[in-house]
Amino acid sequence: MATTHPKPIILTQNRLDSILHFPQARRELYVAILRRRLARVGRVGERLRIPKLCGLRLRLPGKPFHATPEFFLQESGTTRFDLPAGTVSAGPGDAVLVPTGMPHGERWIGRTFLNVIVMFQVETFSLHLGYREDGRGPLRCGPIDRFSGPDRLAALRHAEEMVELAAQGEADGPLLRGLYQALLGRLLRGISPAGPRLNIRDELVERCVEMIDVHFARLDFSVIWLAQELRCSPDHISRRFRRATGLRLIEAVHRRRIGHARTLLRDSDMNVAEIAWACGFSQPSYFNRIFRAATGATPRHLRSPRKSAYPSGSRPQKDQESWHF
Repeated sequence: MATTHPKPIILTQNRLDSILHFPQARRELYVAILRRRLARVGRVGERLRIPKLCGLRLRLPGKPFHATPEFFLQESGTTRFDLPAGTVSAGPGDAVLVPTGMPHGERWIGRTFLNVIVMFQVETFSLHLGYREDGRGPLRCGPIDRFSGPDRLAALRHAEEMVELAAQGEADGPLLRGLYQALLGRLLRGISPAGPRLNIRDELVERCVEMIDVHFARLDFSVIWLAQELRCSPDHISRRFRRATGLRLIEAVHRRRIGHARTLLRDSDMNVAEIAWACGFSQPSYFNRIFRAATGATPRHLRSPRKSAYPSGSRPQKDQESWHF
């Protein structure tokens, strides 16, 4: 039987602009994509790719890893994931679940390109769009939409169980398909506002905060990169950010990174060097210095004697990863 793919979602620039600027329009797009995926689970042409567990937590330039899985839904164009064990490609209709701790880089192919990226945090999960403007230039990230509710932990457990099944050689089967279906269903049901918006009246600064919240672990994260994504100059965003929040941009980035590091020290079995890399610090010594300045103690001193694999079966306690202005 010939392999078939669902018709890709191709958005005109005007339609893309209208979606990017309105949260309700983005939510409607997420819902439509998730519902269509749910209806097609198990059909010919629907591929779920889970990379082989290899090279976890390696410090590879240009290939960050995360403390939770990352889930990609490819709608149009192709994403090539550069992984320690090789390359995995995702075309229209494909889904890729990148396991916890797996270094990965991404390359984007196609004049028309659109995907949805799902990321899991301690108290929320987030979705955002990857797209190309008018089919040209680098990939851009749409606004980050964060959602809360009890379904987020169940969705994360489903993702972790899917990775475990794939590692055991059950890359295709009724149990994996059932978990995949449950993951899509949990995400669909969990799409609801995550609570009050940040107390910031400057839309550009709020977008900046969202970008820091999701992309802080990038080793190439910089004010220049952030300004390019926000289409303004580094000086402009730096001045507006400090006027709105009272913080320098680098202070906000460090606050987000150190909050995440505290969570990993408490809830993961990563060593300090691995945590530094996962939080966007290329050098553990620099991480130690920033961590001590922020907390008054070294990472090793704050390491909990009881380490539990994240996520636990119970609701995680509110901790230092939450950051507000």
